[in-house]
Amino acid sequence: MYSTLGHGWSTLEIVKAVLCLDLRSPLSIRWNAFVPVIMSRITPDQIDRWAGCAMRHVILGAYLHTELRHGSNVASLETTATFTGPPTPSSSTHPSSPRPSGGPVLSGLGTTAIHAVVLAQLLLDGKDIGQHLFFVPLRYAEAGKLFPAVTAGDIGPKTYGAFAGLDNSWARLDDYIIPRENMFMKHSQVSKVAFTPSLPARRCPTSV
Repeated sequence: MYSTLGHGWSTLEIVKAVLCLDLRSPLSIRWNAFVPVIMSRITPDQIDRWAGCAMRHVILGAYLHTELRHGSNVASLETTATFTGPPTPSSSTHPSSPRPSGGPVLSGLGTTAIHAVVLAQLLLDGKDIGQHLFFVPLRYAEAGKLFPAVTAGDIGPKTYGAFAGLDNSWARLDDYIIPRENMFMKHSQVSKVAFTPSLPARRCPTSV
């Protein structure tokens, strides 16, 4: 699980070094939330797709579950993921808003993250199924440029200058199409024809 990376450091050594910093870095939330959520919420097939890349820093990620309008009240999330059925894949969108302050907030997004774990309300046939997690690419890995359906901006200084090293930003996802398989399906599954639910306590992540 703990591979050796470029300068001879293992993943575990990198995690310990990041967490020992007095000033949080843009990578802090990645090890506090992004990687743990991935490792605990995905299927074996999804582990093969994402986990190794996440552990080796090939995937630099952020975690979106807070929205500017209401903080960490996840029950009131306005970000939705609508399953449109075959042949169109799952669509992760944010409702139209006259200003960007409605978007999710995340650490590491400003210039660092190229992927994100997004918590959104899952909609199937117009019915709200509850909060589920999705793996969402944000940027072209080579150029660091946001994808056309993604809008992002900095949220500015934190109160009392706290965590100044964090790369905090807001983001909007507008009619952004992602594959159905990008939903985290360890505890709940959406096939091409059916939804298999789980207990809410197993499905919903803890706020961080």
